[in-house]
Amino acid sequence: MRRNILIIISFLTLLVSSGCTNLDEKWYSEVTPDTYFTSKETVYSFLVRSFTHWRWFHGFDRATLQECTTDEMCVTQKGIHYNDVRYSQLQHHDWTPLHPNNEETWRGVGMGVAMALACKEDLYPVWIMYHWA
Repeated sequence: MRRNILIIISFLTLLVSSGCTNLDEKWYSEVTPDTYFTSKETVYSFLVRSFTHWRWFHGFDRATLQECTTDEMCVTQKGIHYNDVRYSQLQHHDWTPLHPNNEETWRGVGMGVAMALACKEDLYPVWIMYHWA
């Protein structure tokens, strides 16, 4: 029995040590604004990313913040500790700035502004090239 365990351990050691050792990345191509923005379709596909983020941003967290914090809304719960007391905090107006809905809202706003500014920054040279040509 001891001999079988020794054989299995030596086999596993050999298997692990003979794994992939060269983990250097191989670049086959590079995508830069000079090589990517070659047609109207590629420019539109780049612009669409900001709008898909806008669609995601108007999701559950914003609706929860808008509806559960009003005095007209009543959130029925399965006890005081339902959903880590998040709905109760919103209902009774005792949330903190680190409440998950607030945190996700500010993160989403910052991400959307960053995407829009990245579009403007990357497309400005393309606009100059095609607009004044």
